[in-house]
Amino acid sequence: MCLSTVYKNTKEPAAMVMKNVVSIECREGVVILTDLMDHQVEIPGVLGYANLVDGYVIVNTD
Repeated sequence: MCLSTVYKNTKEPAAMVMKNVVSIECREGVVILTDLMDHQVEIPGVLGYANLVDGYVIVNTD
């Protein structure tokens, strides 16, 4: 199973939004993240970059 950590705009600890993300959905300018415990977070923005080997995703909010 591939789990990812999602960051806003840059891969820095202060920009982390959610860990253990199992699914990402993009819908009408909103990125919807769901983690292992089925918690969801919605971020206005677009998917900027996903590195699934290293387990991180960048959501561009600017």
